Amino acid sequence: MKSRRTHIRFIRLARATRLVAIIGLIMFGLAANGHARTVTLRWYDPNPDPSPVSGFQLHVGTESRNYTLVYEVGMLEPDEDRVRSASVEIPDTVDVYVAMTSYADDGSVSPLSNEKVWAAPPPPPLPLPLPLPPNAQITAPEKTVTITAGETVFFSGNAELGRKPYNYEWDFDFGRSGVPDSSAATPGSVTFDIPGNFTVRLGVTDADGSVDASPAETSINVEAADLPEPPPIGNGSFPAGDSAVVEQIASGLTSPVYLTAPRGDPRLFVAEAGGVIRIIDNGTILPTPFLDLGFNSTEQELLSFAFEPEYDKTGTFYVHWIDDSGDSDDCLDSDYCVVLSRFEIGSDADVADPSSEEVLLAVPQPFDSQNGGAIAFSPVDGFLYIGMGDGGSTDDPFNVSQDGSELLGKLLRIDVSPDSGYAIPDDNPFKGVAGVRDEIWAFGVRNPYRFSFDRDLGDLWLADEGQDLREEINHEPADGPGGNNYGWDVMEGTACTSPGCDDESLTPPYHEYAHDDDSCSITGGYVYRGTEDTLYGEYFYGDYCSGAIWSINPNTGAGTNWTAAFGRAAGKRFEIASFGEGGGGALFVLHENGDIFRIGAVAPACSDQLDNDGDGGIDTGRDPGCRDENSDIEDPVCNDGIDNDGDDMIDALDPECEAAWATSEAVAEDGGGGGGGGGGGKKCGLGAELAFLLPPVMWLRRRRRSHSEPAPQLSRFSLDRNA
Repeated sequence: MKSRRTHIRFIRLARATRLVAIIGLIMFGLAANGHARTVTLRWYDPNPDPSPVSGFQLHVGTESRNYTLVYEVGMLEPDEDRVRSASVEIPDTVDVYVAMTSYADDGSVSPLSNEKVWAAPPPPPLPLPLPLPPNAQITAPEKTVTITAGETVFFSGNAELGRKPYNYEWDFDFGRSGVPDSSAATPGSVTFDIPGNFTVRLGVTDADGSVDASPAETSINVEAADLPEPPPIGNGSFPAGDSAVVEQIASGLTSPVYLTAPRGDPRLFVAEAGGVIRIIDNGTILPTPFLDLGFNSTEQELLSFAFEPEYDKTGTFYVHWIDDSGDSDDCLDSDYCVVLSRFEIGSDADVADPSSEEVLLAVPQPFDSQNGGAIAFSPVDGFLYIGMGDGGSTDDPFNVSQDGSELLGKLLRIDVSPDSGYAIPDDNPFKGVAGVRDEIWAFGVRNPYRFSFDRDLGDLWLADEGQDLREEINHEPADGPGGNNYGWDVMEGTACTSPGCDDESLTPPYHEYAHDDDSCSITGGYVYRGTEDTLYGEYFYGDYCSGAIWSINPNTGAGTNWTAAFGRAAGKRFEIASFGEGGGGALFVLHENGDIFRIGAVAPACSDQLDNDGDGGIDTGRDPGCRDENSDIEDPVCNDGIDNDGDDMIDALDPECEAAWATSEAVAEDGGGGGGGGGGGKKCGLGAELAFLLPPVMWLRRRRRSHSEPAPQLSRFSLDRNA
């Protein structure tokens, strides 16, 4: 009986070992340094626990089934999957063969398992000569350069090693357009307009495509420039601007008061005073309003609106408006209330959800005037700034502009990032100051109808409407701490209106002008950051009463009068309702009659079916200024029978006409600007004695065209989507 049990046990051992031989020698090796490698063997032991096997041996040789080494590895503990393992060193230069046996306590040994072979690794390939990668070097400027904003730096570089020709890749990590060709060793001069620290990199690729792993770098530290002294008081000394391209892009809106767009968005969003925001998309006013506030009173008025900086992700925007319903909780006892509301976009990107309104702020006003109106997000800190007027009547009768407990007559700054309500930024200048509202950023404004931020530099430009004496522009650099007091109603501009105007803590305006030449109410605009180099960096503003448009260059302090150059976009009294800025930085002028003009856009062509030059004629067949539908510009010409330039002289009688049938009727270079036309301009070729012929000739010409060419249908809009 005992011998039978022993025999059965050995059979089980043999069977188990064969199973081990079949399953277990699925092994792998790990290479070691030198001429040997460590091999880890793993096998599965299917025997029950306790196992009849008491140990294992590994047999190693350099020929198949000819083993010269035996490794005693013992029993070893299995892992949770009953897998055992052992590590041995084997030569690293020849083929190695390994098999396994197991043995029992009584000395019985199983047959050899299946065999596993490890082939010797192939010899390493002989090293081949590889071309060295190029080595980029920036030779100009120095490693670190400190300049003032607006200055220009010249860049050049070279490369060594590698194979020519080299391809240079310059990386200027800032967003200003106009960076030179990046494929040249010497890209040229680059102007840094924006303060900050910038890194410029030069990488090189050679003819074999080898890339420099460590591009050369240089640091450009751009410091903010001190603003120069502004021009003398008034705009009268400003020289006329050069010819400018102006395009009418829309008409037919109802009292448009504001235009803006999310950054980079080609659409234009226009607010109408009656409570509707409309979208102009690719030259067409969409029939469904973006938002309709449902005003039912003429005392309610939409002032402006602003999109969050990350509107493309949040779909959130803010609306500033006047409410006379008495429904706002903070305005139940007031006939007028300035309201700030938050809205969300709907499922359609072109239509907002009016039911999403959340009123964030409601400030009662004593009168229905001096409402302020502008709101804007700073591109530097991302907070929302709100312009609050003094609430109306003469001389700020309740002295709210200098009262820290009142929000009227102030510029406010709030954080709208909370899901509901708003927060106060920690660095607001009056946060925690007793008797002063935490929201206040600046004191002493009368009616900041329009203010804006330079979209590149972040500077604040605040135009404040005066009362009887001065219109003013206030400026604060992007890194300003706030807390300014602009003086109203102690001062109006630099004019003293009350005791205490000699207080040195009051901040004088950057620029001001008196109520001369029909001017009486400033309309603030923007620092131009569009594509026209001649306008780039100029701060534009206008006057509602006179219709004039000017600009000031912040870098030089020089002013320019653009009234004549802008033509129909300016020049009429009580017409300029607002300036606007498109998503790409284009500048727009809004007229109360419903027209919108773009400054620095494509030329007003003879095929846009708009009366760009204001002579009553539209394009070919109707407008004598359009002789060819492919003409680039629709000119007020000298044969239209109209006094386009307002000098009381028409066509051949006008000394500004050089050729009666072709040349534009423009402002005379000398002596032809008003009244009787003066003697300095060039006389037209026909002479005054033939002027009586013009009306019948023009009538015949128009009649002939009307019979030969069908009149085009009037289309109100023409818009380049790159606004």
